[in-house]
Amino acid sequence: MTYKADYDLDFEKVVFRMSQLFEDLIPSENAYDPYEKSTWPTLTMAATWVQDDCLIVVFRADPRRVAPMDGATFVGYFCKIYPRYIPDNVEFGAVELMYADWMAGDGFIWKIDLKDPQKIHWRNAFDGLRAPADLEELLDYAAEIPMWLNPEIEKWM
Repeated sequence: MTYKADYDLDFEKVVFRMSQLFEDLIPSENAYDPYEKSTWPTLTMAATWVQDDCLIVVFRADPRRVAPMDGATFVGYFCKIYPRYIPDNVEFGAVELMYADWMAGDGFIWKIDLKDPQKIHWRNAFDGLRAPADLEELLDYAAEIPMWLNPEIEKWM
């Protein structure tokens, strides 16, 4: 089942909801506060579909708290839309992390092949996941994807 096609998902609302979930998990100097709408969502840098039921979101992270030895500033996750996702209730439900054991777990992204965007390259080894070269490469790939999210907070209030 291809949820994107079946539900005609509102991409920005999906990413907005995911940002609410993620920003509470990702250490930052301005992490998501559910009671202060001006913080919604401040860290989301880029997002795009990689297949009909899966998208990638790239976040800015505080380098003082994410791999301070390496100065890493970006993290990324693949996120799969939950099969029981109801687009009319996007503000309440629900996106499923494809993998998120902790901030840069074994499933951390290595790269996306833009000529074949459904082919996802995963890093095999746990060591060195937070090296800046990997994170910069991830950001470079995201920068080439045309959908950059610059949320207008007012529309969600």
